[in-house]
Amino acid sequence: MNKLYDAAQAVNSRSAGFAPDRSMSSQDLVHAVLGDITLDLGFGGRGCQSSHLGTTTCNPADMDVGLLLHEFGHHFDWGLGGGPSADLAEGEITDTAGNHVTGKDPDIEDFQRTFSGYRCSSVPCVYAGKKHPQWNTPYEDFADMYSNWTTRGFADDIGGAGSARNIWMEVHMPGWLAEIFGP
Repeated sequence: MNKLYDAAQAVNSRSAGFAPDRSMSSQDLVHAVLGDITLDLGFGGRGCQSSHLGTTTCNPADMDVGLLLHEFGHHFDWGLGGGPSADLAEGEITDTAGNHVTGKDPDIEDFQRTFSGYRCSSVPCVYAGKKHPQWNTPYEDFADMYSNWTTRGFADDIGGAGSARNIWMEVHMPGWLAEIFGP
């Protein structure tokens, strides 16, 4: 269960600065950010699956910190009524050169995901790669972005797509966490 502890500590580390009560325990902070999550280690398939009902079911052989954080990203999104993934679907993230990174692509007037800004296009950088049936959705891209934001795992490319993804998360996270913690 060290992987679960490490994932929870990553959430705590990135979210602590937004808590209105600095004396909040790390357990209470993670619970406030993610809500009630039941982790079931009896999944017979590959990886993990999460439900809106607060359950994440994992195959222990496939479970790692990044995958848990990806699933936590889904719970975070659901806890805010899908607001973060909706924000991603309606806006566009571009790098400083104006290249589309993710979000609503004005050329096709629809959501279009790229893997720009991630250090790679598969595990451990993203958990909803092109083999995943819903890979090109704001829902899955947000979960991957949450995982990378939490671990500071975006590509280190000042002005590039990794920087653009990180800045987008940094700009939006205070508002989302304010919804959770209140004024």
